Amino acid sequence: MHFPREGRTTVYGKTTCPWCQKMKSVLVPKRDKYVEITINLMPEFTRHILPHVRGQKSIPIVFVGTKFIGGYTEYIHYLKSLKN
Repeated sequence: MHFPREGRTTVYGKTTCPWCQKMKSVLVPKRDKYVEITINLMPEFTRHILPHVRGQKSIPIVFVGTKFIGGYTEYIHYLKSLKN
């Protein structure tokens, strides 16, 4: 089981998710240290990760370090806030 940890961005998603692919297109050019976790191959996801992401009902689910950010849109807002 891959848990969020300091020093990297963790993205939980599915291989068939267009927003997950869009998320990857944002991370790759930035050269961020990130790990992509495919949840359709992880039955333990619901028990271990979902309790930490209250209110999030869609994927991708993004953590920066151990801080829950949200989905794709929230991650874009997060990046913009770093520039201000």
